[in-house]
Amino acid sequence: MSDRLRVVVAGTGNAGLEHLREFHVHPGAQVVSIVDTDADRARSAVADLGFDCPVRSTLEEALDRDGPQAVVVATPNPLHAPMTEAAAAAGVHILLEKPVGLDNASIDAMLAAVREGGVLCQVNMILRWHPMIESIVRLRDSGALGTVHTVEADFIFGELEGSEPDWARTVAAGGSLHLYAGCHAYDQLEWLMGDAVDEVSAVSSRVSDRWEYDVTACAVMRFTRGGLGRATVTLEAAAPYQFGIRVFGTHGTVVNNTVCIPAEHEGEFVEHCTQRVDVTYLPFDRIAADFIANVANDTDSHAALEHTADLFRLAIDADTAAREHRVIHRPSPKSVVGA
Repeated sequence: MSDRLRVVVAGTGNAGLEHLREFHVHPGAQVVSIVDTDADRARSAVADLGFDCPVRSTLEEALDRDGPQAVVVATPNPLHAPMTEAAAAAGVHILLEKPVGLDNASIDAMLAAVREGGVLCQVNMILRWHPMIESIVRLRDSGALGTVHTVEADFIFGELEGSEPDWARTVAAGGSLHLYAGCHAYDQLEWLMGDAVDEVSAVSSRVSDRWEYDVTACAVMRFTRGGLGRATVTLEAAAPYQFGIRVFGTHGTVVNNTVCIPAEHEGEFVEHCTQRVDVTYLPFDRIAADFIANVANDTDSHAALEHTADLFRLAIDADTAAREHRVIHRPSPKSVVGA
């Protein structure tokens, strides 16, 4: 009997295809079926990768017929909650694309289902595994930056690499800019600060009429220990995708993949990592490997739903702050695990 993790991949859109590719080639996993309402697209994806497996129209069918141990949920956002709850009830581990849910009630229900099922539900906060981000964390943890007091993040996207799906442009399915894209920026503010946000304000706007919600926003945040965060997120830039970071410490400053530590670098910025965050490399391979190892070893993940649910509550709060033109004071935000 094979000891490879039996995986169902639900969804063959942009993220789903990346997951499908990485779980197919990983020696510790076996893709046993795909779930997609577009069977032709799913079969084409499998054929392009050079293997074959059944295509199911529903997750329930895959759970009943294919005996999976894990499911990758990379479907449109409204399906994340019901699929997570179904998988957890079946005792199946979950790798979940963001956002985890579109409202607080869905997040609560998902948490309850995962706890009841006793399964791992790991959220794909993919930038935590990017080499540039990991390098910044090492600089922070080594003390080279001193005390980090301010972090800034920019999520810049202009659809030059490809158009977003129509469902993502709606409030019902996309949710908001903050849930759809801003969550990555807000995650890095907390991750690199090593602290949770307890106060957020935001403003937003849009030029394009292709979206039902504002797709450019600026958010300002205060952390529980007094640090500051600022994020700019836009889906209507005249530019390819870039994710920018600035980290300000008492001994040093990071700008993307460069760092200035005056005592060491004589006031010059030097490269601390050869890579920046763009679409030429997003570490789906490392996500697959980490998830497979966590399931095999029964280990917790810093990106488990238990630890990341509050991030999506923060995204909901940022959207509320922008729409209602007020500061949101967040009650007892959870600490940031692993940061």
